[in-house]
Amino acid sequence: MPMNDHNHFTGEERRVEGRGSSDGAQNTEHGTRPSDSQSPIANSRSPVTDHVSRFTFRVSRPPAFTLIELLVVIAVIAILAALVIPITAAVKTASTKSKAKAELAEIETAIERYKAKLGHYPPDNPGNPATNQLFYELAGTTNDGRSFITLDGSASIAIAGVSAAFGPKVTGFVNCTRGGGGDEAANGFKCFTDLKPGQIAKAPSGPMVLVGVPWKQGPAPFNFEPLGPSASGVNPWRYNSSNPTNNPNSYDLWIEVRLGSKTYLISNWSKQASRIAAHDPY
Repeated sequence: MPMNDHNHFTGEERRVEGRGSSDGAQNTEHGTRPSDSQSPIANSRSPVTDHVSRFTFRVSRPPAFTLIELLVVIAVIAILAALVIPITAAVKTASTKSKAKAELAEIETAIERYKAKLGHYPPDNPGNPATNQLFYELAGTTNDGRSFITLDGSASIAIAGVSAAFGPKVTGFVNCTRGGGGDEAANGFKCFTDLKPGQIAKAPSGPMVLVGVPWKQGPAPFNFEPLGPSASGVNPWRYNSSNPTNNPNSYDLWIEVRLGSKTYLISNWSKQASRIAAHDPY
């Protein structure tokens, strides 16, 4: 009988231990943690955890400019701008002068070809050096009985309209092919080699004229349009071969150019662009 009691107690103890194991497994299965009183680890803090909890994270930011540094930067930019802007304007001025001189040289070359062929310089418009027939004389024309037509076919003007365009003293063009003429002097010829479209323009009176750098009005006495209000910006080459004052034995050829607040004269009697203070219609 004592043996039986011992066996009975032992069986009950095993059943209790079994339930404890089962409950522990169930707790583990459902993901629950034992209470702090049941876990010896919970009563002690990890050194790593304690160190992290006292660590403060800070986001580093780039240093900002101070007011003095900003003022210095602005001052440097202003100085650079003060240096660059005049240089840019000077480069543009020099470029425009060079362009006008190149066009002048091109027209001079064509005039010399004309003289070499015909023995004299092209006639001019005595009453108006700005509205002259130089384009037609250097381009060469044909006469079909009704109109003068340039040899390249780019322009034409009625025979009856020549005097109206260039004055009563101009009735036609010397460099012109008439009928079936035989000698070289009777046949029109082209003096230009490569005349760009921007180098000719139509005058208000109808004819085409040689032009250069576009004209920009300025304060008096340069507050005008060379060919009148209806031809804004058109800047013709002036030409005088009948009574030249600067080149008595040949011809005068010139143009006025506005560059910024200054006006320059580009001419065949001076190698340098001359600054002028007054307009000389000549």
